[in-house]
Order: sequence, then structure tokens, then C-alpha cells
Amino acid sequence: MNFAQKALQGLYSTDLNGPDGLTLEMVLSDTVDYPFRLKDFQEYLKQTYCNENLLFYQAVIDYKEKCHNYFGFKQEEKTVKLLDGINTFDFSLNQVKLLSPKETLLFETLKNRFENILQDFILSDAPLEINLPYEIRHQLLQSYQLKKSYHPTLLYPACHAVIELLRISAFIPFATDQNRLQLYQKKSSSSSTFDVGFFKRITTSFKSHSISIISPPPTPIPTISSPPARLSCWKQINTDLSHFKSSVTPSNSNNSCHDNDK
Repeated sequence: MNFAQKALQGLYSTDLNGPDGLTLEMVLSDTVDYPFRLKDFQEYLKQTYCNENLLFYQAVIDYKEKCHNYFGFKQEEKTVKLLDGINTFDFSLNQVKLLSPKETLLFETLKNRFENILQDFILSDAPLEINLPYEIRHQLLQSYQLKKSYHPTLLYPACHAVIELLRISAFIPFATDQNRLQLYQKKSSSSSTFDVGFFKRITTSFKSHSISIISPPPTPIPTISSPPARLSCWKQINTDLSHFKSSVTPSNSNNSCHDNDK
């Protein structure tokens, strides 16, 4: 199971274009040839200054995978069973006393990674700050600071929103670019397995989805034309994480994907 397929289990499971059309999930799974590979999509995002969305998505999946490797976490579980086979753990500081010395060290690693994600992507003026609706950002920070929780599912709503933002603002223009389609057709025309209807399905799909986008409930998803204004009232929650080191180097380029949100 590859990186993106792990992501889609418990995070997102919608195929907007059908089994024969190109989808964002196919690109993230890196199951499409040049010029629609994941590497091609990453380069496109760097050129359009939107790479922070994909980096956040990958950071969330990496954190979820670490929770699985360290504590056997699976998808939507609220608690996991500890090594003693008796107690359960909900990834909060309130239950650290239940951990063995080995489990305590593993949880400390998760804590640092979770806080780095907040510092790199979520907090105001973060080096790779992503454009999130106020409600999603506020709920995440509130659960982290008031409930002292590091549960991986706290990051899921933000990950859902970022996937939809990637789909609308980046994937559709990436996949429907005529030069890219011609490159793919030229590369595939010599192959006996080339599907002539592939481009018709892509074009038809994106024409309909550009008008009506199916979003994962229940949170509203921002649109490119008018991104939601960030409200400052969420700052009432203490967001000082200056004592934690960021794992991401700030980009010198302007993040045009959310300039209007600043």
C-alpha cells in the first residue's frame, strides 16, 4: 500500500471522476504516467506557490502512520490498547501516567511532531500557513490546548479542507492544461494500451465539476474566487509554540494561494 492510499483510508474516499477518469487521488497515489505523476504535480505546485497544501497533507499522513506504528492506531479509533493489554490510551497528556517507559518515549516523539505541524502550517504567520476556515482552525487549536490532545483525528478536518482546496485550485488546472494533455497523448500514442477516450472523460468530468464540486461533510470548503476571511477572535487561545523548533524551512516565495486571507 503506497503513501497516498494510506492517506485515503479514514481521511477521504470520494471518486469524483469515476473509475476511468483522472482524479486527484490517482495523482497522489502516483499511479499515472508522465506528465501527470505525483512528481509533476509537486513541481506544478511549486511554480504556482501552492506547495504548502501538499506538504501539510503529507505531514498529516506521516503523523497518522507514526501513530499506527507506535500504538497500533487504526483510522477513526478513539483509543488504542497499550502494551500491558489492559489500559487504553487516547493520545492526551491526561493519560501519560498509563504509559510504559518505552511508550512514553514514543508519545514524546508524536507530541513534538504534532506541535511542529501546528507551528509550520496552522498558527497565524506560520512559515507555510495554509488557508483554513475559521471553525476548523479554532476547533483544532482548542482541542490541542484545552484538552491537551494529540489525537491524529484532530487533523482530519483540516486535511479534508486542504484536499478540496488542492482539487479546485490546483488539480483541475493542472489536469486540464492543454500542453500537458498533448504531452501525454504524444507519449501514449505509440502504446497499444492507449485509451483514446481518456481525454474526453477528463474534459467532460472537469466541465461538470467546475460548476458543482462535491465536498466531504460537514465542514464548508473555501473557493478560489473568494477565500474566507480569517477572523482574529480565535487568537484568544494561547498559540505560543515558540519553544518548539519548526521542521520546515520558510519559503522565500509569496504564497499566492492565500494572500487574500492574510
